Amino acid sequence: MGNAGLADVFISYTGRDWGWASWLDFTLREAGYATKVQGYDFMVGKSFVNAMDEALKQSRLVACLLSPAYLDSRWCGEEWQAALVKDKLLPLRIAECDLDGLLAPRAYLDLVGVPEAEARERIVAELKKRDGENPRPKVKPAFPHSAALAPGPRFPGSLPAIWNITVERNPYFTGRDQALAELHQALTAGQTAALTQAIKGLGGVGKSQLALEYAFRHAGEYDGIWWLHAEEPTTLARDYVDLAPKLGVPVVTDEGQMVRQVREQLSQRQRILLIFDNATEPSALKDYLPVHGARQIIVTTRAHTWPDAVAQDVKELSLDAAIAFLLKRTGQTDQAAAKDVASRLGRLPLALEQAVAYVVKCEKKLVDYAILLGNHGLDLLEMGHAHRHEKTVGTTWALAFEKVQANCPAAADLLHLCAFLAPEDIYLRDLAGASQHLPERLAKILVDELALDEAKATLLGLSLIRSDGDAISIHRLVQDVTRKGMDPAAGEQWLRIALRTVNQLFPFEPYDVRAWDMCSRWLAHDLIVVNWDKADTVDPSACARILNQTGLHLKSKANYKEAEPLLRRALAINESNLGPNHPEVARTLSNLALLLQDTNRLPEAEPLCRRALAISEASLGPNHPEVAIYLNNLASLLQAANRLSEAEPLCRRALAIDEASLSPNHPDVVRDLNNLAELLRVTNRLSDAEPLFRRAVSIFESSLGPDHPKTLTVRKNLELLLAEQGKAKT
Repeated sequence: MGNAGLADVFISYTGRDWGWASWLDFTLREAGYATKVQGYDFMVGKSFVNAMDEALKQSRLVACLLSPAYLDSRWCGEEWQAALVKDKLLPLRIAECDLDGLLAPRAYLDLVGVPEAEARERIVAELKKRDGENPRPKVKPAFPHSAALAPGPRFPGSLPAIWNITVERNPYFTGRDQALAELHQALTAGQTAALTQAIKGLGGVGKSQLALEYAFRHAGEYDGIWWLHAEEPTTLARDYVDLAPKLGVPVVTDEGQMVRQVREQLSQRQRILLIFDNATEPSALKDYLPVHGARQIIVTTRAHTWPDAVAQDVKELSLDAAIAFLLKRTGQTDQAAAKDVASRLGRLPLALEQAVAYVVKCEKKLVDYAILLGNHGLDLLEMGHAHRHEKTVGTTWALAFEKVQANCPAAADLLHLCAFLAPEDIYLRDLAGASQHLPERLAKILVDELALDEAKATLLGLSLIRSDGDAISIHRLVQDVTRKGMDPAAGEQWLRIALRTVNQLFPFEPYDVRAWDMCSRWLAHDLIVVNWDKADTVDPSACARILNQTGLHLKSKANYKEAEPLLRRALAINESNLGPNHPEVARTLSNLALLLQDTNRLPEAEPLCRRALAISEASLGPNHPEVAIYLNNLASLLQAANRLSEAEPLCRRALAIDEASLSPNHPDVVRDLNNLAELLRVTNRLSDAEPLFRRAVSIFESSLGPDHPKTLTVRKNLELLLAEQGKAKT
C-alpha cells in the first residue's frame, strides 16, 4: 500500500540506485516525514506516467538521488526538471557525477563517502531548515512494507554478512527495470506462497544477470543473499553446504546431514534470499528449499514451467534498449548501424555482449560489424568473448541440444526443420499437409496430437521455442546455432526438406483471394527458405516454384516491386536447371510478362510473351490448351498496346484450340469467349460480341451457378454491352 494524500517528500531515483531510495525512505519515515517512492507506492501494471504526475503534484519536496545512472535517465530528467520549475527540488548527490546545465549552480547535499549517521543528520537538518519557523506536523511513522524490511534497510554500500557472490555488478545492466520491479513486489508481498520466483527463458536472454542485478540492487533489504549453481547436483550440494558456517551449522563429513541442517536453519530465517541459478527441474531442488517461514527464493531456469512458483518469462531486450546498450558500450552514435546489429542478433543480451566485445577489441565501427555479421554470421559472433560470461551463445545451448536429441529425436527433427524457416508463426498443424516430404518420425508426430505435444513440451521445457497459440516461434540465434551444428550433408538435407515442405504448403492458386489466408501464413517462410545458401542447387525445382508462387501472390496484391525479382529469379533457375526451352520456362516467362504488362512496360513484356508461346508450341504442340493460354496473354498485351488487328486472330485461334481439345463447357472456353467478345466490343462490333457473351454466361450459370463471382463478372460484361446497344438487361 502507498501513502494517501499529500507527502512531505517524493523520492526520485533510478532503478539502479534503489538501495539508496529504500534507505532514504525508511530514514525519512522514522523521522516522521510522509514519503512517496515508486518502489512501494506505484503499483506494477498501472500507468507509470499518471502515478508520477500525481506523486509530483502531491509532494512538498522532490529528493533527487543524483548519480551517473540518474543523470542518464530520461524519466529522472523529467522529474528533476519538473521539481525545479515548481521550486520543490532537493538534490542529494549519492555517487561521483558531474553536474552541468541547470543542475550546476544548484546547492546539493553531498552524501558521497559520508558515514550513515552523518548522512542521516544532514538530511534531517536540511528538511528542518526548509520547514523554517512553521514546521509541518510530523506524521506517525508508517511502514506498510515493514514485513519485508524490518528492522530497516542497511546503509547503501554495505553487503549482508551472508553473501557469496564474487562477480562484480554489471555496470551496463539495462532494459529490465519493469521485470525487477515485478520481482521485488512479489518477493516483498508477505505472502509465503508467492515468495518463490522462477525467472525463465532462453539461454543467453539474461536470466542470471537479472537475478544478479536484483541481488545488488536489494542487498540492503536482506540479512543474507546466497547464490547456488544449480545446473549440476554436485555444485548445488557444494554451494549449499558452504552456507553452513554462516548459519552456525557445525561442519561434518556427512554431506546429506549438513544439507538437512542448513535447510532447517534456513526455514527459521526470513531475510535470507536464495538464488538457484540455472536449475534444470523442480525435483532437483526439493531437498534444498526451506519448508517453513516466509522463504524468499529466486530460481533461474530454461524450464517452461516451474510448479509452486510465480514464473516470470524473460524475453529479449526491446529494440530501443538493445540499441541504447550497443551505443553506450561502444561509445558510438550510429543509430542505424546499432539497430541493424541488434536486429540481426535478435536483441539477445549475451549475443549483444559478444558483439560489443569484438567491436571494442578490434576497434570496429558498428556499421562495419553489421556487414561482417551478415557475411559470417555465428562464426563472427563466437569470436567475441563477453566480459563476465564464461560461455558464448553457441556453448550456452549445446547441452540443451544434446538433451533434445537424447530425449525426443522427433523434437530434434522439428528443431532442424524450424532452423530453415522464418523464426515466427510456424504453424505445426499445417506441416502435416507436407508429410510426404518429412522424415518418418517427424511426419508421425504431426498427425498424433499426444506425440506432437510431447515434442513441443521437450523444446518448450528448454526454452528453445515459444508457443504462440496455434503456432510456435524460435529465436533466430537458436536457428543459427542449430544449423551450425549440422554437418554439410545434413544441412543440405534439411534445407531440401524445408524447401519441399514450404513448396507443398503454399497454395496452387496464390492469386485467388480465397487462398490468401494460407498464403499469409507461409509467405515469410517462402521468403526465408529460398534465400539460404545453396537453395537454388539443393532442390532447384522446389525453389523456383516457391519463388514463382510467391511472386504471383505478391503481384495479385499489387506488390509489384517485391514480386518482380522473385519471378526473375524463378526464371533464371528454371532456365539453368531445365534448359531454355522447357514448358516450365514458358510458364515463368508468361508470369513475368504479365507483371510487366501490369506495370505498363509493354515493350519489355512482348518478347517474353512471344518466347513463352514459341516454347509451348514447340514442346507441347501447336494445339495444346496451354498454347491457348499464351495466345490469350499475347492478345491481351497487343490489345493494351492498341494493336487490335494483331490481337484478334490470336483470340480466335485460342478459342478454336480449346473448343477442339476441351469440352465445349470448359471454363477455359468461357475465358476465350469472353476475351474475343471484349475485343469485338472495343472495335464496335457489338452484334458479333453479344452471342459470345451470352454463351459464356450460359456455360457459367450451368456449371457454377447464377451467383458465382465468375458468373457475375461475365454477366456484367454482357450487361455493359447491352447498355451500349440500348437494349434492356436480360
